[in-house]
This record gives sequence, structure tokens and C-alpha cells, in this order.
Amino acid sequence: MKRNTFRQLILLIAIFVILSTIFNNLGWLTGIWTVFVTITKPFLIGVLISLFINAPMSFFERHLFIKPFYRRGKENYTQGKVSKALQRPVSLILSLALVVGIMSLLLIYIVPELVVTVQVLPRGISSLLAHWQEAIDQAAAEDTQLAAFLKLAGINIDETFSSLTGIFIQSSDTALAAILRFISGLLNRTLLFLLGIIFAIYILLDKAKMSHQAKLVLRAFLSDSHYNKFMDVMKLASRCFNGFISGQMLEAMILGILLFLVMTVLRLPYAIVIAVLGGLMTFVPILGAYITAIIGGLMILTIDANQALTFLIAYVVLIQIETNFIYPRVVGRTVKLPPLIVLLAVTISASLLGPVGLLLAIPLFSFLYAIFRRWVYTRNMKRASDRPGHFRALRDEFMEQFMYDWEENKDTADSTTTTDESSDMSETAEISEEEDNDPATIDKASDEDKSAYTDDPI
Repeated sequence: MKRNTFRQLILLIAIFVILSTIFNNLGWLTGIWTVFVTITKPFLIGVLISLFINAPMSFFERHLFIKPFYRRGKENYTQGKVSKALQRPVSLILSLALVVGIMSLLLIYIVPELVVTVQVLPRGISSLLAHWQEAIDQAAAEDTQLAAFLKLAGINIDETFSSLTGIFIQSSDTALAAILRFISGLLNRTLLFLLGIIFAIYILLDKAKMSHQAKLVLRAFLSDSHYNKFMDVMKLASRCFNGFISGQMLEAMILGILLFLVMTVLRLPYAIVIAVLGGLMTFVPILGAYITAIIGGLMILTIDANQALTFLIAYVVLIQIETNFIYPRVVGRTVKLPPLIVLLAVTISASLLGPVGLLLAIPLFSFLYAIFRRWVYTRNMKRASDRPGHFRALRDEFMEQFMYDWEENKDTADSTTTTDESSDMSETAEISEEEDNDPATIDKASDEDKSAYTDDPI
């Protein structure tokens, strides 16, 4: 007992020393992290691009190649050689063409519209402030009490509105200058983006081979049980990220199109800009809807107050329809985070990683939250298996909840991983034919695949 106490004391001291060293050298660690990010920025951009391109690429692989080109074999469906050779390159080309086409449309139509909006907005704000100033002056002239109150408070209407107009004009000039600086620095960003595209192409073309090599390394250093648990965690991470990214991209397109149609039918101004803004803001959970409503309302308010009110009412109705009917069916049940966790995830990720953190906040915290839920369920089930009475009821409750979650996620997991698993299995078979032809290896792999969900049911 004393030896265990001594070991625990040594462990606590070691942890304290390590944490103290880390906190005392945060500046040095931050410098190392900055250098690392600067050096590997093209590769990191490529990884991020590959995450988004993988969604349409998997769609093309699943719908253009697998079903039409499958022929019946002796025991199952096998893919033809021509289809296998063309499946991934053609799907990647189509995905890149789709992404480049969307970006070209944004640059051709949205950027000029945005520049015009920034130029016109100050004049609209100036006319709106002048109208408000005239209304207040007229009210003060008719109401002596209001005039006395303004005089007592030391409020000069003319000076106040003149200063507000100057502030808005200066802000618009600053925004226009920021847009021009962004366009002037577009060459450097374009080079980084092109390097990222190159890395993304290599990652997507060789993802099956890299996955196979990573599995070989893991098998060499991990036991069978740890390997199965690690692969189970990776499948969960893949489901969270792929499900969120593919669903969120489709959700952004649907919401942007619906918002554009609604604003066009209601004859509201700035329909294209606000629709694109609303679609992009879907990647910013909770805060994105408020940002779109505030910016869109202020933009339309510079033209007509009634139209701004109409926009806010229509946008609230559209967001309610999107939240209650479209989002659960498009994004699915892959993201199961309480609102407080979502807000915390956005705050932390945006502070640490900036705009990239806003994109990765929800899938990352969804993955961590799912791991934590599994751990809690497992511990409670282990306790319930050793105790009679209400602990067994607790075990049944957690098992019922797990089966409910499993059935909900089953369709989403199948849709997001079917293409990758089928293509990865075919390419892996080409990489290691000798290993696949070994009966002992096949039996071992099948047993490990079966035990991936039976050893650790949650």
C-alpha cells in the first residue's frame, strides 16, 4: 500500500513538472507551432481541400461506376477492370471541375456585386440617416417637451447625425480598401491554393494505398485488441467528418438557393449577395444565422425599412423550416451536440485556429463527444453487469440507448463509407495479393472485423 502511494506521489510530481514546463515555455512552443504551420501550410491546405473534395468524389464513385459496371461473379459482385481503372481518376476530375466551376461563378458574379454593394451602401446609409434626422427635427419642432429634453441632455441632432454619417463612410472606405488588399494579395493565396490542390490530388488518388500502409504500421506496433479499438475510433471519426462535410455542403446549397428564390419573389434587393452569405454562414453554427440576418437586414434597411422588415420575417420563417425539416434530413444524425457544446466548440476552435477552426469545430467536437459518450456508456455497463437490481436496469437503459443511436447512424455510416470501403478493398487487394490469398490472414482479418463491434459494444 505504501509502495502504491509512493508511486502515485511520484506520478503526480511528474505530471506537475511536465505541466509547469509546458506553461513556462508557452511562447517557445507557440513559436515552434507557428514555424511548423508556416512550413507545412500547403500540405495542411491540401488536407483541408481533400476533406471537402472527398464528398462529391465519393458520390461520383458510388453513382457513376459501382452500380453500372458491376457484373455477377460466383459469390458476389466484382468490379470490372476498366471501371476499376477509371473510377477514382474520373471521379476526382469531375469533383475538381465542380469545385472550380462553383468558385469561378462566385468570382465572376459575386465579387463584382460585393464591390458595388460596398460602394452603394454608404450613400444608402447617408440618405437613411438624413431621413431619420429630418423626422427627429420635425418631431422636436412639434413637441416642446422632446426639444427641451434634447437641449437638457446636450444632444445636437445635426452634429450627431453628421458624425454617424462620417463613421459609416469611413467604415465603407475601410471595407473597400480591405477588399482591394485581398484582391491584390490574391496571387500569393492562389499559389498556396494551387499547391494545396496538388497535395489534395495526391492524397485522394493514393488514399487507399496510404490507408493500407498505415494499417500495416499499426499492426506491427499494436496488439490485435488495441488495433481493433483504434480502427473503430477511426471509423467513427470518418463518419463524423464525412457525414458533416457532405451534409453541410448540400445544406449550404439548398439554403442559398431557397433564400435567393424567396428574396427574388419578394423583390428584395441584394438577393445574390445575401443568398451567398446565408449559404456560407451555414458552416458557422448558431452564430451564422444571426450574422446573415443582421448584415442582410442592415443592407436592405439602407434602401427601405419595410423591405428590411419583410426580409427579417421571411428569413426567420425560412430558418425555422431549414432547422426543423431540412437540416435533420440532409445532415442526418451524425452531429449530436447540445447547443452549449456547439457554442463552446465554435468559440474555442475559432480562437485557436481562426476561420479553419469554424469549419472543423462541429465535426471535431462531435467526434470527441461521441468518444466520451461511448466511454460513459461502457463504464456504466461494466458497473451494471456486476451489480443486481437497479444497476441491471441501468445497463438495459444504456444498451437500449446505444441500439437506438446505432440504428440512427447506420444508414448515414453506410452512405458515407460504402464507396471508400469498396474501392479501398479493391486497391488493397492489388497491393497485397499474397497477404490476401493466405487463408490464415483472411480468417484473422475477418475475425478482427467482426470483433471491432462485438468486443466493445459501445
